[in-house]
Amino acid sequence: MRTLTKTVGKPIAVLIVLAAVAAFLPSASLSATQPSCKDVVNNVLSQNGYTPSALSRVSGRATSSINSEILSFCSLKVAPPQVAAQVLKDSKIDAPHVGSFLAVGFKLSATQSAQVLSAVGYNAAQIAAALLGSFGQTPLQGAQQLQALGFGAPDIAGALKSVYGETGDQTGSILDTLGYEADAIGGALKDAYNFGADAVGEVLDGLGFGVDQIATAMKDVYNLGDAATAQVLQGLVFTATEVGTALRDVYNLGDEAAAEILQLVEFGADDIGTALRDVYNLGAEAVAEILAGNLAFPIDLVATALKDVYGLTATAAAQVLQGVEYTADQIANALKDVYGLGDEAAAEALKGVEFTVNEIAAALKDAYNLADEATAEVLYAIGISPDDIVNALQSVFGDTLDDIQNIAGDIGGAFGDALGSVLGCLEDPTSCI
Repeated sequence: MRTLTKTVGKPIAVLIVLAAVAAFLPSASLSATQPSCKDVVNNVLSQNGYTPSALSRVSGRATSSINSEILSFCSLKVAPPQVAAQVLKDSKIDAPHVGSFLAVGFKLSATQSAQVLSAVGYNAAQIAAALLGSFGQTPLQGAQQLQALGFGAPDIAGALKSVYGETGDQTGSILDTLGYEADAIGGALKDAYNFGADAVGEVLDGLGFGVDQIATAMKDVYNLGDAATAQVLQGLVFTATEVGTALRDVYNLGDEAAAEILQLVEFGADDIGTALRDVYNLGAEAVAEILAGNLAFPIDLVATALKDVYGLTATAAAQVLQGVEYTADQIANALKDVYGLGDEAAAEALKGVEFTVNEIAAALKDAYNLADEATAEVLYAIGISPDDIVNALQSVFGDTLDDIQNIAGDIGGAFGDALGSVLGCLEDPTSCI
């Protein structure tokens, strides 16, 4: 309890600041007979200019009421310093003057004076003003006194701002030194400085709090949802992996939900892929499914993530991309754009993941703009049989047997002869029996 209740007939909360009344007396006032509490209080008040008549003029209270108050508290064995401080407060004397009075009249230390000021009902800012004015305490010392008195972070922050003129950053640092957690500091800065979530995030980040602690403050202090918190964290230049960690730990999000929010706050495919790998332990196939399916990233970005995040080779990336149902044409374009593969290398990769000859031929046509003859040469180079090549030329390019005969003549050599043999069989099947 910070105030003394003075309702007649009801209990009065009492704080005994020091055990012996004599400890607070000026040495000249000691005598063989111990003075009464009321005598001590009246004497010290009078010696410092606070006679009942003087207090009556300031407060408008009757002198009899003031004397009655002193007698009432003394009868309850309240220590003289606290009795005198209560009388002064009730007589409209401000905390700095009461603090000075306690220091001079009763020789109290800063800590003892703060205890008395709190006991008689002064608030945190008033006590801080007294500590500064009467004892020259620094902002940190004043904050430590207030914390010891049981004031919370918001009250301390308010006092640091109004009495010491501390900035939000300075107050945050002091509260951190006092051992307050991120959410308590955030709440104090919100209340005392009217800081928004972004400003509090910057202070907490500057103090070295981790991403989970800052996210918790955003959630608890500002009631931010997962996406709004992610936006704040992204603005503080936390990585996608760090933001993903907070989304998992603080908001209990699964991998797909976290990925969608990371995309919403404008992280790219590589960053999201890294977060899914490091935070959720996902493999390349699972990440590709999320990037391509849930987030609808274009294939080049998905392929880039497979290359950069997982270090996949072109063939391994082609296998993953095929698994998430990209076509041979799309994969060939990605192999060309992302891995820099030429037509033959891309065709080899497509063959390695078991696309059909016709699909490979179509990819060479569409992704590399190869004509029928060039496509036939690439297919032959990667080990496709002449029979399958002839079929691909017919199916993909619409070539007639005469067209293919011309191609065979242009190519010449063993491959040209092989194509000619296939054409001969097609024209006269009995010749190949």
